[in-house]
Amino acid sequence: MSSDQEPTWIVVVSNLRATDLPVADPSFLGGSSDPYLTFVCMEQVKATPCLPSTLNPVWHEEKFQFTLTGTSLNGSTSLFVKVWDSDVISKDDLIGTVEIPLGSFPRGRQPNTDVCTFPIVLDADFIKQRVSPQLHVKIEILSQAESLEEITHEVWENERASRGLTGVKWSYTNLQANERKHWSTDHGRLSSVKFDAITPSVPKGYTAGSWHYVKALGDDQGWVYASSFNGPWYKKQSLRTSVRRRRWLNSFVKEPTLDDNEF
Repeated sequence: MSSDQEPTWIVVVSNLRATDLPVADPSFLGGSSDPYLTFVCMEQVKATPCLPSTLNPVWHEEKFQFTLTGTSLNGSTSLFVKVWDSDVISKDDLIGTVEIPLGSFPRGRQPNTDVCTFPIVLDADFIKQRVSPQLHVKIEILSQAESLEEITHEVWENERASRGLTGVKWSYTNLQANERKHWSTDHGRLSSVKFDAITPSVPKGYTAGSWHYVKALGDDQGWVYASSFNGPWYKKQSLRTSVRRRRWLNSFVKEPTLDDNEF
């Protein structure tokens, strides 16, 4: 980087959960919501998966990164968060919003980074409910070098159901020709019948962990279910669900170099 080039910072968002959300889908038993979050920062957009039937969602292992310049951090740049309720029949409902100013957060990796709590400003349709919703999130602002100390990759495993007299059988061989294949990226833009064709190679100077599927988002084996790959996704299958997928993760950790050690 030249001396006159502005430094780049990486805003890392993790440890996501929300508490005391309002009921968006009322029922005789009190109702619940199917929440998910969207994030916007300097025209960069991210989103969590939808978690069905919960008013206190926790997004395990979700981590998002936003790239900013020093000038934008010195200004009035904020991270804008929207809390949504997923709806199969009609459009999704906006539950509330949060604005997180980024200028007050320290830059560089800190010895201890606490989870911050922010009130969720409810949309007008939910103000009458007696709730005090909050967003809990950890925010770090790292240099590019610090952000590359650990790289996380994800791959999705996909299957389709076949129904017969003997019940439901799930297999990737049931996937249709116009659908994503057995292994894919999140949105299916890249897919293959071979796991190794989708997973990235280990970068030079990094040590790979082991691939593991994420159970927290799905059933006991990590599967989430939907009527199509467009979602929304649910932890349990029903008569309307035809496809399922589960998320696999691996972390590549940078190996220490001579420059990192003290003599």
